Amino acid sequence: MSEENLEPDEEGASDNSLQPEISENQEASSQAGWGNLSESDLKVVEDKGWKSPQDLLKSYQEMEKLSSNKISIPKADDEEGWKKLNARLGCPETIDGFEISDVAEADKPFIDDFKKVGLETGLRSNQVDKIYQWYKARQEKAVQDFNAQVEKDKEEVKAEWGDDYSKNEALMQRGVRILGLEEDALTNIEVAIGTKAFMNMLKRFGEMASEDTAKGLSGQGSIPSSEEMSTEDWISSILKVNKSNS
Repeated sequence: MSEENLEPDEEGASDNSLQPEISENQEASSQAGWGNLSESDLKVVEDKGWKSPQDLLKSYQEMEKLSSNKISIPKADDEEGWKKLNARLGCPETIDGFEISDVAEADKPFIDDFKKVGLETGLRSNQVDKIYQWYKARQEKAVQDFNAQVEKDKEEVKAEWGDDYSKNEALMQRGVRILGLEEDALTNIEVAIGTKAFMNMLKRFGEMASEDTAKGLSGQGSIPSSEEMSTEDWISSILKVNKSNS
């Protein structure tokens, strides 16, 4: 009689009662090359979507790759650490690495200083360019708003002066001559106080300086005692003296 036909209790029969039972999942995992996994391990394999150990190996390799690319944030006072970090982030090492498009003519004198700030703060080239484009747009908008306000103020002054506009305009020109300031300085004053107030200020200066001879002023200030001068010239001389002493 062969062993295959022996009952468990019969002599010569093998006893399988001590062999662990193998579940269907364990058999499936073993067939897939996983070996004998616990139910919880099999659940992880299923959740991860791994079909074979090769999938697990690939996942681990990708995790290692991500780990090697991890960036550490230096401490605030670690200048060398920040320098290395900025280099990894693509920040230029010198201002020549910044490319700024459509630089306005008025901005060219200080554009290098603008780049230096970008370099010191660890900005990338495209970030510096975006900041500059925002700044330029704001400047252009401010100029447009100012010009619009200038035209509005001029129309209001024309309406107020009415028929006297031409006469008052001549007084304004006399006021400009009295001040004796360069055009840039006059523009700065106009920006500071507004066109309407600026026009009225020049008009008042012009009214102060009549074409009449400044009688009784000889021997005062810069006027020689033997000479007389117009009020306009007298006021101008005083302003020039004050500017030279300032």
